Amino acid sequence: MQVPVGTFFRDLSGAVVADLQHAGDSFTAARGGAGGRGNYFFLSNDNRAPTTYEQGGFGEDKTLYAELRVIADIGMVLNFVYLAGYLLLIA
Repeated sequence: MQVPVGTFFRDLSGAVVADLQHAGDSFTAARGGAGGRGNYFFLSNDNRAPTTYEQGGFGEDKTLYAELRVIADIGMVLNFVYLAGYLLLIA
């Protein structure tokens, strides 16, 4: 999934797992399981419509919290803009 620059991920203990500070940074949160074999794999001349399949393997299961650091920076910039405009009106 795509996230904005400045996003960082924490695990349940609160430790930072990944910090995406630059454009193009990537992070693998959890690996998926091995794929199974579907009906097409069991297709043959004798069995034209197979109904059997094999389940794939299970992937990793993790809980991570994504936090965005950029919002506070934008708020500070906007506050400075409003403050500068207010000071100009007073003067």
